[in-house]
Amino acid sequence: MASRQKAKQKFPNFIKIRQWVNSLKTYLVTLFVVSTSVLKRLLRTISNYKNLLLVLLLLLLLTIITFAAIVPGTHTFEGNIIAQEMSFIYNGEQSKLFLQDIRGIK
Repeated sequence: MASRQKAKQKFPNFIKIRQWVNSLKTYLVTLFVVSTSVLKRLLRTISNYKNLLLVLLLLLLLTIITFAAIVPGTHTFEGNIIAQEMSFIYNGEQSKLFLQDIRGIK
């Protein structure tokens, strides 16, 4: 009696990849369903408290503007200076020339 040989698995990695894709699909579908239900609940809550939400958004905006004004940063000064006298103090170790040619200054 002839014995039958098992068919060789030609794509063992393909099976693992397919299982991984199926589990990933399951997680993504679950995530989508949960996120849509949370979003629906959030929208219902927001519709119940419209005035409160508006006040909170306004407070958040004003807080961001306040912190943006306080946080130090580089600010470009553009303007005109009218002065009779102006002096600068340089505390470096080497002597440097502040203005090399004053003819180009308007």
